Amino acid sequence: MTGALAVGCVVLGVALLLAGKDQGPATAPISTELPTIALPVTNPGAPTRAEEMLERRIPDLDLRFITFKEAIDKIGYLSGANIAVRWKSLEAAQVQRDSKIHLHVWNVSVRTALRLVLNMVDDGGDCGFEPTGDVIVVAHRVALQPYAIVTAYNVRDILKAVHDPSAAPDAAGDSIVKVIEDSIAPDTWMNNGGTDGSIADLGGILVIRQTSDNHRKIAALLEEIRQGTRRVPTTRAISADER
Repeated sequence: MTGALAVGCVVLGVALLLAGKDQGPATAPISTELPTIALPVTNPGAPTRAEEMLERRIPDLDLRFITFKEAIDKIGYLSGANIAVRWKSLEAAQVQRDSKIHLHVWNVSVRTALRLVLNMVDDGGDCGFEPTGDVIVVAHRVALQPYAIVTAYNVRDILKAVHDPSAAPDAAGDSIVKVIEDSIAPDTWMNNGGTDGSIADLGGILVIRQTSDNHRKIAALLEEIRQGTRRVPTTRAISADER
């Protein structure tokens, strides 16, 4: 029995060895590739929480027979937006917290509501608001300067569309800069005597420093110009033989 058992074990071992040889190695081959690591992706253009607050809508905004301060508080309460007011800077522009507000509008964004209220108390247009982090800051324009941001705009397609061979090389770029400075908050640009905004033209890339609200207007203006160049019919010189 013992001898038969030993022979059986040997036969079984040989069978298993041959089966393993036919099927290949039991372990997976060693990979020389490095493992892929999933890293979080950050969108640099994503709006901040305060910018999202500005787009929140208020279904029914009743600001009749209240003060400016009460109006700001009510906009913040109804929208859940964090609004910080620099009262001293506003008072320097003759904007008082007890100035009277009489307004009733429906389905408006916080951005629009703040503009409407500021327009009612700020005759000179010297005050505004800026989103920063988790807070919307309302203040005089000078106090908002630290919140200005720098953004680059590629306008090479516009320059190509309006290119005039007879003009100076930088004429088209200078024209776009002038259009922006004359159309968007003119008195805020350094070239116009202001202290907030600046534009540097780097070969068709406009590097602009402005408030976020004015950046929105600049982007809209450039897109309107871009659409306008696409609608302009292409012209060419007609030779004498074609006349």
